[in-house]
Amino acid sequence: QQTANGVTRTAFAGNSIPSGRFDPVAVAAQKYFVEPNIPGAAYGANNYYFTIPSPSVTRWYNLKFDYNVIPDRDHLSVSLSKTTNVNPQPYPWAWVSENVFSKAELVQISNVLTLSPSLLNETRFSLYNNQAGNFPSNTSTNYQTALGLANLPDPHYFPGMYMNGFYSASLPTFAWDFYTVRSPDAQWADVVTLIRGKHALKFGGEFNMLMADNAWGNESAGQFNFSGGYTSDLSSGTPNAGGPVNGYADFLLGDVQSWGATVTPETHARSWNAQAFALDDFKVTRKLTLNIGLRWAALAGWSEKNNNLRSFNPTLPNPATNTLGAMWYGGQDGRSALEDTKYDAFSPRVGFSWSPDGNTTIRGAFGMFDMGRSENEYGQGMGYQGINQSLTDNTNLTPVFPLHQSNPPVSMVLTVPSSSYFNNQWTNYYPYSTPITYSEQWQLGIQRKLSNTVLLDVAYVANHQVHTASWTDYNQVTAVNAAQYGPTVFGPGGTRNMQPYTPYPQYQGITDEKFEGFGNYNSLQVQVKKSFSHGLNFMSSYTYAKALDTGTMSGWGNGPAPQDSYNIRGDYGRSVSDIRSLWNGVAAY
Repeated sequence: QQTANGVTRTAFAGNSIPSGRFDPVAVAAQKYFVEPNIPGAAYGANNYYFTIPSPSVTRWYNLKFDYNVIPDRDHLSVSLSKTTNVNPQPYPWAWVSENVFSKAELVQISNVLTLSPSLLNETRFSLYNNQAGNFPSNTSTNYQTALGLANLPDPHYFPGMYMNGFYSASLPTFAWDFYTVRSPDAQWADVVTLIRGKHALKFGGEFNMLMADNAWGNESAGQFNFSGGYTSDLSSGTPNAGGPVNGYADFLLGDVQSWGATVTPETHARSWNAQAFALDDFKVTRKLTLNIGLRWAALAGWSEKNNNLRSFNPTLPNPATNTLGAMWYGGQDGRSALEDTKYDAFSPRVGFSWSPDGNTTIRGAFGMFDMGRSENEYGQGMGYQGINQSLTDNTNLTPVFPLHQSNPPVSMVLTVPSSSYFNNQWTNYYPYSTPITYSEQWQLGIQRKLSNTVLLDVAYVANHQVHTASWTDYNQVTAVNAAQYGPTVFGPGGTRNMQPYTPYPQYQGITDEKFEGFGNYNSLQVQVKKSFSHGLNFMSSYTYAKALDTGTMSGWGNGPAPQDSYNIRGDYGRSVSDIRSLWNGVAAY
């Protein structure tokens, strides 16, 4: 026997647990263990090794139908395309094996109607679906029944069982479903072309419905942790987590030190945009053509079908601290989107082409292009919380429950949390009104026919990106507070503790999803084309360029944070995508 702090434990005879003391759920779970294939450690850990094969199979399908409703006047076209990729990853244990998959599907219907020799109408409707994800390949087994373990949030996934001192894969279990991402989009567009004398006029519009359905680890079978504290040596004078042998011993006895389950609801992001344009190709003279156009767009902010949205709001009172700065959730304050809908996106375009002689053409153009924002840039605002339940014993004296008695039932009811729910955590801020992201592009070039077989192109090409994606720490200590308190305020270990002097000390940090970034690109582009006899052609091009920006972001998640959140211009410099010199050549026969 050993006694410490009022705790008395009696060692098992021969330091071996009698099989009659084994928890029945642990016995059932151990039947799913794989057999060791390498010696491993003396206590039985690290004794299995495997390499996951990962074959990949991609298939493409294309189908097209064309039908002349009225010969030479009304043409109908229907096209279907599909691409699938399956990447099975078979683990030695079937209940964890997973399939990584992706697919892209496109259905497009278009109709071209010739109303007269000078009037043409084209209508197009398309549906696009892009889906990717991971999912277990075997979910047919009911593990709640097979293990005798009740109240699993999802009985078709093996629960996580983790023993202190063992790599988790020594008991290969996954406590969650994997992820699926679906982006089913729909588009309608119509364009009218009208020829009037020297003018080729085009008018049109389109409407796009954007959707993104996401589920990240959204189904759970729960996680059971075995610390080893209930079979540990008390000679140190206090219960402790013990060694790796004790973690396995706690598992066999069914002594659960902590348990948790999380169910994250699937989110259904929604947005739309409507556009209209007018364009005129005006042939001023035989040698000069002008192109003038204007596009208008209405851009809706991203919403969620069930109002499952969240964002920090600096103007809301925080009930826990009685200061400003708290969480906003979808549907509150009459809002159902992370951002407002913008109706003032106007984008002019102008260009010209001039041929002073038969061998030379000079071209120039300027245009503004609105850049829509994908759901990826708002992912942290979709879903205000998962359903979390947990139990923990921090004393290593009394298990939270015996394994065979199972965990408490997990509530599947999603409730809107308090506006102070994310206090003492890092959260995200999506300002309701942000500027439109757009790009200004211009070019000036000359094309010269040097001979019957040689063509030279020289052009200056540039663009300026405005209000690009960027993020800052909205809770960064101001320069004034840093100067006033920084040298004198120290925390544990001699490090500065500036948290009390942040603008919102109730939050660890606040990612401000601003659109204050900008960038510039300038380039000189030279291209030479040479045609030889018998169908041989050669092309060579060289680009000398420079790209600068305030931070390059992929569009998936956040890029690097600025050094000073109050001065994003301080990070303006060479872009990650800056390629100073680029040469390529192509030969075709």
